[in-house]
Amino acid sequence: PGMIQQAPVFGADSILLDLEDAVALSEKDAARHLVCGFLRTLDFGDMLVTVRVNGADTPFFAEDLRRVVPCRPDAIRLPKCSSPEDVRAAEALLAETEAQNGMEPGTVKIHAMLETARGIAEAGAVATCSPRVTALTLGGQDLTADMGVEKTREGDELFVARSLVALAARAAGIDAFDTIWADVNDNEGLLEETRRVVGLGFTGKAAIHPGQISWIHRAFVP
Repeated sequence: PGMIQQAPVFGADSILLDLEDAVALSEKDAARHLVCGFLRTLDFGDMLVTVRVNGADTPFFAEDLRRVVPCRPDAIRLPKCSSPEDVRAAEALLAETEAQNGMEPGTVKIHAMLETARGIAEAGAVATCSPRVTALTLGGQDLTADMGVEKTREGDELFVARSLVALAARAAGIDAFDTIWADVNDNEGLLEETRRVVGLGFTGKAAIHPGQISWIHRAFVP
């Protein structure tokens, strides 16, 4: 709770409230309740507020959407999105929930998280399958695991995936967000990597610690 409460003061452009990988199975209900409470009561200012829900292959997915959508986040992040069908399944439940709560259709957008080889191969189709999709985001940790390769400091193993995501997003006229830099003690490495993804056409990069925000911003300054 303390981390969420302080989030608006660190200067990030966006905040991602996570119900998926960062939450233990035994805490899913409590985390959902906490996130909904903050969405209703905390002033996030002009930050883009996104909630990463649990995947459609979990028993938490439908309830995440039913509870989170009425709280009006800007978007939900759809994890392990591997095809347009994954987007459309989420879209149908979003539309149903918005209608039940008297919300304008299309209020809550979708950020499709591509973190499998199939998802990367389908990047163009995912980007254009629904007007709700306003961003593609690369899940580098899970993608390297799916590929059976190691995530290295140089990041060569993600070059093709990053290029495909950036191209698909730009062609569709939506945002492309890069994966995290996991070593919070290596800000120079973070700066170098962020400059590389800026050069590929990404429009944002995820941070996992407030100390990373200023380094990411430095790389995106024209």
